[in-house]
Amino acid sequence: MNYKEQADLCPENAFAQRVYIREIEQELSTLRAQLAEKDKKLKEQQGWTCFHCGATFTDEKCAREHFGTQQISEPACKIQGGAIHGILEALRDAEEQLARYYQEDSDVCRSMHAMTTKHAAQLRRCEELGYERGLIAAVDGERLQSQISTAEEKGHN
Repeated sequence: MNYKEQADLCPENAFAQRVYIREIEQELSTLRAQLAEKDKKLKEQQGWTCFHCGATFTDEKCAREHFGTQQISEPACKIQGGAIHGILEALRDAEEQLARYYQEDSDVCRSMHAMTTKHAAQLRRCEELGYERGLIAAVDGERLQSQISTAEEKGHN
């Protein structure tokens, strides 16, 4: 019979209860230590780990350099000569430009869209000006017509 069973059977047995509480506190302390150790390992493991070479990167820039910025990018460890920093950086830039091109987000596409939008706005404004001129001409025409009619009426009288 352990101390817990003794404490359950005889509530007046204060010694058994204290021993049982001490055992629970020790077990709780052990669990807290294990949890702290797992937390520490988890914090050390946070980041990006390459499944090809096993390298772990905690810095986002280094991880992006190794893995690339797009899903289609090959990791640096699989690229021949991937250890050469300059070549790798140029490759990543080219991949990013290609991805922007596929997304129609390149600088040329942006300027083309801006030019098209500006042209459409100017065209719309010209059409509105033409409409306004037509309205003014119509109003002026009505005035002229009313003046002619008035003059004819006065001339017949």
